[in-house]
Amino acid sequence: MFTGVATYFSAEVARDQLQQSKEAAERAKRSQARLISIWAENDENDDIIIHVLNRSRDAISDTEVRFLVKGSVGKEAVRTAFDISAQTMPPCSQLTLTSRALWASTRNYPARVQKYVIDDMSWYNSHGYGRLAYDSVADITAVFYDRDGLLWTRGEGLTEGGAWHLPGGYSQGIYEGKPKRSNLTPGECTDETP
Repeated sequence: MFTGVATYFSAEVARDQLQQSKEAAERAKRSQARLISIWAENDENDDIIIHVLNRSRDAISDTEVRFLVKGSVGKEAVRTAFDISAQTMPPCSQLTLTSRALWASTRNYPARVQKYVIDDMSWYNSHGYGRLAYDSVADITAVFYDRDGLLWTRGEGLTEGGAWHLPGGYSQGIYEGKPKRSNLTPGECTDETP
């Protein structure tokens, strides 16, 4: 009887250790991705500023900043999707995007990733694009690969993978120029998960 009780408790301890090991592995897998943050705020001119922070000591790659905007071009209301490729974000860095650089079209161009930098907007001006006056910004996310090559989506939460399904009625938005890049102070960076 003693052997049976001891075997039972040994099995329970082993099960608890296995569960703890799985939880530790999951925490380790998410450790860098949890150090990526994204949020939007209004500046003193009431423009929207979107911030992406990489507080880890490793780079993230193939970064895309995605969000939806309802607003207007001239007097015409538009619903616009932005999927801006920011490529690699170095360790301890910040990426900043401003609503002053958002352009939208009244012609419903299909949404796609903006994988290039646009400094000359003359072609877009002649094809129905104009500066976007925003009413609201929603679903702000960053999609990126971590140091282990895992794909993550960081928005209000953190999910593995990067699928983004656009709601109907949104057209392609264009970001003029490059998002601003800056370095964080060493005290803002860590290898520890918050």
